[in-house]
Amino acid sequence: MRPLGIVMNSLRKSKWFVLLVCLAVVVQLTITGCTTVPQSSVVSWQEAVQAARDQSSATFEAVGLLTRESQLDRIERLPANQLKQITESDVAPSLPVAARRQWNLALDAMAAYAASVEALVSPELPQGIGDSMQRTGEQIGATANVEQLKSDKELSKAIGALGRQIVAAAANRKARQVMLQVDPAVREVTTRMANMLYAAQEKTDAEGKPFVRESGVLPMARVTWDDRITAVQEKFRDTTAGAERRALAEQYAELLDKQAVFEDSLMSLRRGLIDLGAAHTAAAQGRSADLRTLVAAMREDIKLVKDISESLKQKPQ
Repeated sequence: MRPLGIVMNSLRKSKWFVLLVCLAVVVQLTITGCTTVPQSSVVSWQEAVQAARDQSSATFEAVGLLTRESQLDRIERLPANQLKQITESDVAPSLPVAARRQWNLALDAMAAYAASVEALVSPELPQGIGDSMQRTGEQIGATANVEQLKSDKELSKAIGALGRQIVAAAANRKARQVMLQVDPAVREVTTRMANMLYAAQEKTDAEGKPFVRESGVLPMARVTWDDRITAVQEKFRDTTAGAERRALAEQYAELLDKQAVFEDSLMSLRRGLIDLGAAHTAAAQGRSADLRTLVAAMREDIKLVKDISESLKQKPQ
């Protein structure tokens, strides 16, 4: 009969052996799982790009309506002797057509790239996929030089880099390796687009006092909202009748609520673009990148922004 100490040592050794075997299996499974990109991740990423386009369209329409209504209110309030002739600048769009085209060109580039990657993860790899991806990269790269993008050097540079990286990766038929190579350029595009909506930089004035400089669509829209709110406050100040003051107070509160919803939706779009970049990195690394929750949130924000747009079309009583 074997001594108890030898038996215990054997058990301990066998336990460690089992643990080592289990660890090796887990590591092997992890490595195997990371060598491919789940098709669901690519599909959901492509859906999120489309949702970002739809939300952008609804948001920018609301910005345009907000600005136009404020412009018309200003024209209505001004005495005739102060505005004898109306000019294009009196009703100029807050978001120039060129800026809208820049934005759509960037989304077009990401949508085209996503379609190419989806083809790589399809069960049957299409013939000529390498040539197709190279053409996509060349088209995206050429987009960086179009007239509409010349005014935004950062976005033009980011799209150009995306096109070049796609061309460089075109010979590779493995989606994960393509995505890993292209990932820095994708992140550069999504970050630039997010900053076009809102960016804040800490600065120091001439006296050495710190301040925050905001830029993008959000601060611009906020000025217009503030103008509308100020106009109601001025009416309230000059009104004495209780019923009229109550109506103006309700209008004031409603404007504040709409402004909050609008700004939240715009910041949600900004976060969505950042999440798009992060999800691409996750998919490239073989991690799960299910964006269904993000897409659902974007769809909900689209409804809210469209409601605001409809309310802006209605003149307050």
